[in-house]
Amino acid sequence: MSGFPIIDLGGASEPDISSLQHTAQHLRQALEQVGFYAVVNHGISPVLIDGIFAQARRFHALPAEQKEALVFSQDFTGYVPPARHILRTSTVNNNTKGDLNEAFFMEREEPPEGADGARANPFRTANQWPSDLPGFRDVLMTYYRTMEHFTRRRLLPLYALALELPIDYFDSAFGWPQASLRLSHYPPMPRQANQFGIAPHTDAGFLTILPQSEVDGLHIRPPGSDWIKAPRVEGGLFINSGDMLKRWTNDRLN
Repeated sequence: MSGFPIIDLGGASEPDISSLQHTAQHLRQALEQVGFYAVVNHGISPVLIDGIFAQARRFHALPAEQKEALVFSQDFTGYVPPARHILRTSTVNNNTKGDLNEAFFMEREEPPEGADGARANPFRTANQWPSDLPGFRDVLMTYYRTMEHFTRRRLLPLYALALELPIDYFDSAFGWPQASLRLSHYPPMPRQANQFGIAPHTDAGFLTILPQSEVDGLHIRPPGSDWIKAPRVEGGLFINSGDMLKRWTNDRLN
């Protein structure tokens, strides 16, 4: 596969298994050779995507003291100020300086009804929401649920077929997956040596979805390659695999 993989999901409709398998073949090549790809014709409303960027701008425009009141808690929700977090677990760079971005995190609002046990406990604490941003929570919740549905219904069947597994192979593991929604902002500021907007890293989970923003900046490093700038894909969603997927597939998928 040459260049950056761009996968068209327009023909990948579940009733047509041949279309799904054709798309899954492109997905397998993308994940074996690059570890990153973009999807188009994904069916996610551009109004919703524009809306989530608008809410990110609203939140990060708040005064610092209002954001600090929501500082990141032990339950992994809330606000992280610039230079407060160091990606010490990175295997692709020895990161020693705090990342020069600020971010708001939300997790699943609550576990499904009847869920019990240690796995459900982290979701017993509510997300931290700003009190003076009407509509903020509603948009984030809608986006979160939409992307979860998209991942479970559109992506997971393709991942299963790409690995020559039954189409519903991942369903039981993603009945109510742990997922984070992150609203990031990269304010212009001076940086020190070995300091980045977000330091070189691999993601810990199964996959990450990034909508195309107005500001370019995403760089990737395919296996055996140097860092390259990701192309601009209007209306696209950029998706990368994470450490969990790599481990799950015994390093077959990057």
